[in-house]
Amino acid sequence: MTDEQSGAGDYRSYADRVVISVRIADAPLDERVDEVIEIETAGAAWHRDWLVAEVEAIPNVKNREGFPAPYAIDVQEKRHEWGASAAAIAITVFIASAVGSGVVGNGAYDALKVAARNMAVKLREAGNGGADPLGEAEALGRSQALILARYGEPAEDLKLVSVEVVPPFSASVVYCGSRGWIYDCDLSVVDGLVTFTRVKRRRD
Repeated sequence: MTDEQSGAGDYRSYADRVVISVRIADAPLDERVDEVIEIETAGAAWHRDWLVAEVEAIPNVKNREGFPAPYAIDVQEKRHEWGASAAAIAITVFIASAVGSGVVGNGAYDALKVAARNMAVKLREAGNGGADPLGEAEALGRSQALILARYGEPAEDLKLVSVEVVPPFSASVVYCGSRGWIYDCDLSVVDGLVTFTRVKRRRD
């Protein structure tokens, strides 16, 4: 087994916080997206190459015509040595919406769930005990934070339409925004370890 396979190696290739986003977009690196799927986790020494390998499987989905959807992957790393050491990796996958975007989005959703489960296995191996149950306050906070980050609508401009929490690790939230958008949010904690959020916006 190589150092890379075992997780051993140069500490500079590791991160202790990971955010992976999938965005269904009209063009590479396009920020104007109607669907965002995001997972986030910490609690382990994540190897960059292992993460990228997991992410590269996500765009391997097909549109309604049966052809692979075009995609682009953007990897950003942040590290600081100011007091305690810390590192973070943000990986964004842009998948072309084109024809049959619903098919592409659902395929990406399923593929990202697989990546989340693989990450949960790593967390369990590292001795992580799991997250607290997902409550209404966290579901609202996480969904509002993602809507603000990706669509620029602050929480005070969102009207809560409905919220449903299914214990212990699942919730659905719907908002009406001030710009005529409806935001459908699905949240979960995959295997009790990896947070998973999907936001789809549509016109009212």
